[in-house]
Amino acid sequence: MVARGAGAIPHAWRSVMSRDWASNSTETIPKSAQTPPRDGRRRGDDLSGQVLEGRFRVERQIGRGGMGAVYKGWDEQRQCPVAIKILPDGATADAELARRFEREARMVEGIHHPNIAQVYATGRAGDIPYYVMEFIDGPSLADVLAERGRIGGRWCLDYLRQSALGLREAASRMITHRDIKPANLMLNQDGVVKIVDFGIAKADLGDSFKTATGQVMGTAMYMSPEQARGAEVDLRSDIYSLGATFYHIVTGRPPFEGDSALTVMMKHVKEPVRSILEANPNVPENLCQIIYTMMAKNPAERFQDYDQLLAALDKVFSRDARIQARTPVVEGGGAADRATEEPEPRRRFRLAYALAAMAVVLVIAAWVFRPQTEADRERERRRAAEEQRHLEAVHLKEQAREDMLKAVKQLDAVVSDRIENVE
Repeated sequence: MVARGAGAIPHAWRSVMSRDWASNSTETIPKSAQTPPRDGRRRGDDLSGQVLEGRFRVERQIGRGGMGAVYKGWDEQRQCPVAIKILPDGATADAELARRFEREARMVEGIHHPNIAQVYATGRAGDIPYYVMEFIDGPSLADVLAERGRIGGRWCLDYLRQSALGLREAASRMITHRDIKPANLMLNQDGVVKIVDFGIAKADLGDSFKTATGQVMGTAMYMSPEQARGAEVDLRSDIYSLGATFYHIVTGRPPFEGDSALTVMMKHVKEPVRSILEANPNVPENLCQIIYTMMAKNPAERFQDYDQLLAALDKVFSRDARIQARTPVVEGGGAADRATEEPEPRRRFRLAYALAAMAVVLVIAAWVFRPQTEADRERERRRAAEEQRHLEAVHLKEQAREDMLKAVKQLDAVVSDRIENVE
C-alpha cells in the first residue's frame, strides 16, 4: 500500500519516460489500481471527516490493501496535504499485525531523509491505529512501468541512485526494508524518489517483535534468495531486491516469472538471471554489470554496503554520456516538464565561463591584429634579418660537413690505391 496523489500518470511524465534507451519498449505490465469502495457503504474503519489529534483532517480514502488503508488528509498546522494510513477493517483484532503496523510507524518516524517518505505522527482513533505521513503527489515506479513498459536513460540511473541513498539511511539505523519493489518507490512532482511501506521491515535493535525464523515475507518477483528460503536477511537482501526492481525497470519484465509465487521464489534461489541485453540491447554494459552484481545469489558476492553500490553508480554517471544525474526542480512546474534543463547555478557558471573565454579570445585577437608602429616594423625587420643569418649559418655548416665528407672519401680512395700498389 502506498500513499499517492493522482492514480494516472500525468501527461508531462508520459512525454519524458519514453526517452533515451527505453524508448523502443513495446512491453507493458498490467496496472493494478487500488481504489476505495464505490457502493456508498461506510466501512467500520472509515475515518473520513474526522480530525485526528485536533490537527489532521481526514478527507477521503485513496487506497486499500492487505496492510492497511490510506486516506488523503490535511495538516491544519503545517497547511499541507498528508497521507493517513490505518489498519484495514477487522485487522485490529490481529495483535501481531497491529504490532507490526505500529512498529513500522515507530521505525520510520525517526528518519528524516529526502528519499524516505516522512512520518509526522502516530496514534489511535479509538482502537484503530494510524500514522500520518508525507503525501506524495506523483506515481510509483510500478505506475510508470504500467504506463511506459520500461524506464531508461538518466531517469533510471537517477532513480536507482536516489533509492540507494534512502536505503543507506535506513541501513545506518539497522533497518532492512525487505519489500523493495516498484510499487514502493514513489515519485513526487519534482522527480524525487520516496521509499514507502516499511510494513514488513526488520530492525536489528532488540525490538520485542521479531519475524519468526523461517517466515517468508515480501514480494516474490523481487525477493532475495535468502529471503525466499526464510533465512536471516540484512541490507544485502534489500540490495538484491533493488537490483531485481531495476532489472524490471530497464527490461520491462521481472527477472523471474512463474505460475505461482513459490515457483518464482525458487527461481530466485536456483536459476541464473536472464540477460538484460537480450531484453533491451540499449542498456549500457556497465549498468548491466551493476545490476548483475546486486542480484548475485550469494550475498557475499554482492555489493556489501550502499557506499560500494553508490561508488559503482557514480562511475556510470561519469563514464556514460547518455546517462546524467538530474537535480530535482523545486520551483515552478514538475520536473518532468523541465527535466532536460540544467539547474540554474550550473547555467550561471557555464555562462560566466563562456564570457570569460570569449574575453580571453578577444584580448589575444586584439594583440595579434593591433596596428603596427614604426618600432614594431623595425623589430620585425631585425627579427627577419636574424632568422636569415641563422639560416645562412646553418647552410654553411651543412656545406662544410658535405665538403669534409667528400675529402674523407677522396683520401680513403688514395690510401686504398697506394696499399694496392705496395702489394
